[in-house]
Amino acid sequence: MWSAIFAFLPLPEDLRGYAPIYACTPAFGDYGAEVVYGLLTIPFTFTGKTCPYWFLFIIMGLYLLMPMISPWIRQVSVRQLAFFVGLWGLTLLYPFLSYAGFSEIHGICAWNRIGTGYYLTGYIGYLLLACLLVRLNTGSAQRSMWLGGGLFVLGFVPTLLCALWLAPTRGDAAMLERVIDFFSPAVVLMSAGCFLALRQIPLSARMGAVVSRLAKRSFVIFLVHWAFAVWGWGLFARWGLPTVVGMPLLTGAIFLASWGVAEAIACLPRPLARLLGDA
Repeated sequence: MWSAIFAFLPLPEDLRGYAPIYACTPAFGDYGAEVVYGLLTIPFTFTGKTCPYWFLFIIMGLYLLMPMISPWIRQVSVRQLAFFVGLWGLTLLYPFLSYAGFSEIHGICAWNRIGTGYYLTGYIGYLLLACLLVRLNTGSAQRSMWLGGGLFVLGFVPTLLCALWLAPTRGDAAMLERVIDFFSPAVVLMSAGCFLALRQIPLSARMGAVVSRLAKRSFVIFLVHWAFAVWGWGLFARWGLPTVVGMPLLTGAIFLASWGVAEAIACLPRPLARLLGDA
């Protein structure tokens, strides 16, 4: 539904040539043609107007896989689960081998792009990692929070340093994004750290109710935030604020605006609200 709505979303002038090319959408330069293209591609991929929706295809793939791996997850031991997560972690280091001249390993060649670790890589690793962290006995809540915080810092510091080094010296966006790639070992450490620490934060009854409400609205917030993001950046840029100030302010504004839309959708008749993603 939102892909169809966003097909009609006009983009700011400075994104009209960039975003469509970046997201595999032909830069028609014609609004009507872009609308038609956006509507026709909904079952197959995302477009420049629905960039964040690339993640929905990942989620659908995991949901299709879950019925097959759920029985195994329920009966596998923690040690076995840790072994598979460890193998997945090892595959995260493969991209670094390209810097040493090993661009094709484990059977990959011109006529075969699928190597030994192909079926172990990907977002399934995050799913297994979450299952492992839930089942691990890390001791007290305080210890879990310290361990989570340590893992986050361990991943955040090299990520920040590499990003600061690459940003002013490299014009290649792909190289810069490799540092913050979802399968970067540092990003995995930060994700695991947040997961461990946030699960142990004590919440009051009122705050728990707020978090529960936010969780119910989170999917709609994700679906609508892109419209505020593409137009909000231009508005904030005019203020000339430093990035370290403007970015947090913009993020907060986008979040609050998206949450407001999610709450409004929740007030609609139930069939329409569910069609728009409300839980």
